[in-house]
Amino acid sequence: MKLIWIGKLFAGLFFAAAAGVVSAQTITSLDYPGALATTAFAINDSGVIVGIYGDTNKVAHFYVRSSTGTYTSFDIPGGSPAAPGMGINKSGVIAGYDIDSSMVHHGFVRTAAGTITTFDVPGASKLSNQGTSDQAYQVL
Repeated sequence: MKLIWIGKLFAGLFFAAAAGVVSAQTITSLDYPGALATTAFAINDSGVIVGIYGDTNKVAHFYVRSSTGTYTSFDIPGGSPAAPGMGINKSGVIAGYDIDSSMVHHGFVRTAAGTITTFDVPGASKLSNQGTSDQAYQVL
């Protein structure tokens, strides 16, 4: 039964590819230079990627990878990356949050030029970025 289903799946993919419905995909390996680990969490339509990496001292940092493959590291003063809450819009504005040593969440916005603005949401104990709009609004 599985073989028949798999056969139909492959046949469907073959005909879809032959009809031009399926486009070729590119797989890009991410490896921040000198890092022990690199993880991506968001990508915009221009191919700019944001995420975190762990350095040789096992300290986490945020990074931005340009569409040409150039990496830029950045940190939020007093914080530790909480990258699953990151987003990047088509203008290259990154929004996310970090966690301080007391486990308190703080929001941040990083412009495409690298200017970082941090903020706190009154009454909130935790933040979770659900998206970043093209107008640089952060949905918490």
